[in-house]
Amino acid sequence: MKTTTENKSGNWAWRVLKWLAIIVPILLVVIYLGVGAVVATNLSTPKRDFSPDKLVSMQSLTYQDVRFPSRGSDAQIAGWFMPNSNSNRAVILVHGKDVSRAAEFAGKFIDLGTALERGGFNVLMIDLRGHGQSSDAQFSFGLNERRDVEGAVDWLKGQGFKSGSIGVLGVSLGAASSIGATADDTDIGALVEDSGFASFCPILQAQWGNASGLPDIFLPSSLFMNRVMYGYDLCASRPVDEIGRIARVRC
Repeated sequence: MKTTTENKSGNWAWRVLKWLAIIVPILLVVIYLGVGAVVATNLSTPKRDFSPDKLVSMQSLTYQDVRFPSRGSDAQIAGWFMPNSNSNRAVILVHGKDVSRAAEFAGKFIDLGTALERGGFNVLMIDLRGHGQSSDAQFSFGLNERRDVEGAVDWLKGQGFKSGSIGVLGVSLGAASSIGATADDTDIGALVEDSGFASFCPILQAQWGNASGLPDIFLPSSLFMNRVMYGYDLCASRPVDEIGRIARVRC
């Protein structure tokens, strides 16, 4: 027969076990989502690669520093406009991830802009949100950045350029952004994409370990927390689908 002390000890141990059964899963979920939040922030924060010291090649050019809102005005975009008074055509140059209009192509993006201006185009080189001298933002791999390209189109139209006379050349992240903008906006008459991707999620899945240093189990929590904190689903970035929309609209 158990004593009163033994009964009390057993009841206390049972209560502890019940509380642990409740608290431990909650704590594990909090840790799981917390790690996801940290990783989502770290992996979606752009690096700014823009130094005036690198702009020696700009000193001999005729250009204007410009600022304008993205379409929807959720970001302020910085750019250079190289006018060509003998042309009514314009090209928007859009850099890739973690660089800028000054740093793309190992600093040779400016040379490309210069060559296009001398070849008969007005040239607008922009910094995507979160990059260069544009306003802060997280990566969305073209989902939001397309509005920066569309804002550049709006700015050019405000300078008198007509629908269909504006082209876009994008690299990597800039390619995804340019594809999305061209799919959305029929004012863009030509598109060149360099080193773009078809769909972002398979790339993230394949490179998850190297990019995050974590096992695959943390990928779902990072994607989930990215949606919670920043409001977009990275797996929705699928330029391959939007290429088809461009073809249908233009043909």
